[in-house]
Amino acid sequence: MTLIITFFIIVYADDILLLTSSITALQNIFHQCELELKYLDMAVNPTKEHCILIGPRCSANCANISTCEGRGISWICEVRYLGIFIICSRHFKCTLDNTKCSFYSAVNGILGKLLNIVSEDVILQIIASKCMSVVLYGLEACSLTKTDLWSLDFTVNRVLMKIFKTGDIQIVKECQEFFWFSIT
Repeated sequence: MTLIITFFIIVYADDILLLTSSITALQNIFHQCELELKYLDMAVNPTKEHCILIGPRCSANCANISTCEGRGISWICEVRYLGIFIICSRHFKCTLDNTKCSFYSAVNGILGKLLNIVSEDVILQIIASKCMSVVLYGLEACSLTKTDLWSLDFTVNRVLMKIFKTGDIQIVKECQEFFWFSIT
């Protein structure tokens, strides 16, 4: 019986993502990548080397992958790749916690300067053009659940409640329609 090991190498600029179906294959591919980078007079960044398990054995304890110099690469529960935060899970899953936090930071920066100075319409236009991309970035790579979608909707609605000085979601929905403000 022949065992076929599948692997993928995804490269975007200076970010490299190695995907394999086994730890042994990951170790081998990692060493090959290190050798190729060394040939190109480049090296991996030790502060950015991480491993994460996704699949039925995501909670298994695994031996660390090691570099050519023998330095261990530890297993972590959450990894950032191109701004997307992938978490250890039985299925490919992203977390939106950092996305929501970044969105709140961007919005609060705007509201701190403009909330009582300009009209709601201007604030909404600025948020739509400068902050909504923070919420929407990379969502097509994530398999979102209804809970994830509700959470993003809640995040945006909380900001609108602050802008319109209300706790009534019906008023927020009416303001969204009136100002033609949508999260998509």
